[in-house]
Amino acid sequence: MYFLEYLLCFHAFCRYSYTLPSKLQEQEEVIDFGSRTVVQYYFKKMVYRGNNSVDSRTTKIHANKRVGQNHKCLGTCMHADCQTGERLLKTKAKSISSTAQQRGNNIFEKQTMDRVLEEILMKKFEMELMERRRLKENVPPESNGARKASFTRRVPSFRYNTETSQWDQLDRKGRTLPGKAGIDEAILEAFQRVDPPLELYEIHCEVKMHDGSYIRASPNYKRSGPWYDFAIVKWEAKPPVYYPARCVAFFENKSVSPPQMMATVHGADVDKTDPQVLVSSGI
Repeated sequence: MYFLEYLLCFHAFCRYSYTLPSKLQEQEEVIDFGSRTVVQYYFKKMVYRGNNSVDSRTTKIHANKRVGQNHKCLGTCMHADCQTGERLLKTKAKSISSTAQQRGNNIFEKQTMDRVLEEILMKKFEMELMERRRLKENVPPESNGARKASFTRRVPSFRYNTETSQWDQLDRKGRTLPGKAGIDEAILEAFQRVDPPLELYEIHCEVKMHDGSYIRASPNYKRSGPWYDFAIVKWEAKPPVYYPARCVAFFENKSVSPPQMMATVHGADVDKTDPQVLVSSGI
C-alpha cells in the first residue's frame, strides 16, 4: 500500500513537474535521488526474493532509473506527454494486426511485425521515387508540384509584445489568452541573433513536414506539459554534417522573398545552460 502511494506521488510529480517553480525544477540531485529511491524500494519490498531470478531489464524500470539523468539533459522529467503517443500506437497496432493470424503468440507477433516493416518500407520507397523523379525533372522543392512543410495553425501560438517585453499566448483566432506564456528567455535571445533581425517575433508550436509527419515544440502542448521533438538537422559545414537537435520553436522569416519557414533548435551535444546553443535553421 505504501509503495502504491509513493509511486502515485512520483508519477504525479513527473506528470505535472512543469508547473513547479523554477528553483524546484532545477534541483536535479533531489529528482535523481527520488527516482532511484522509488526503484530501490520496489525491489526491496516487492520483488527481491534472495536469488537472481528477477529480470530487472525492463523498459519501465530502466526509464525510472534514468529520470534524474533525463531531467538534467532535457530540462524536464518527461520529454513529452505519452498519452498521445500511446493512443496512436494502440490505434496503429490494432489496424495493422487485424489481418494477422491468431495462431499462437509467435505467429501473431511475426506477422504483425512483418506488416509494420512492409508499410514503413513502402512509404520510404515512395518518398525515394518522388525524390528521384524531382531530381530527374530538375524540379526545385519549392515548386507547386512538390509538398512543402507548413504550420498547422494560421495564427502563431505566441507573439512577443514589445510594450510589455513579454510573450503573449494566442488562440486560433489571434486573441490574447490570460496568463504567462512560459517562453524561455534564451529563445528570445536566439531570435534577436537572426540575421537580418525580424520585425515581429512570432512562434509556432507545430509543423507538418512534406512526408506527412508532425514535429512539435511547445512549452505546454494541449495543456499537458512540454513537448519538444528531436530531429536530424543538416549543419553547415564542408561537407555538410547531420546531428540530432531538439526543436524549441518554429517561426517564419518574412524578411526574405519568398518567406522561409525556420526552426530554432538546441544542439544535443552542447550544454543546455548556454544560451548560445539555440540556433536557427531553415526547414
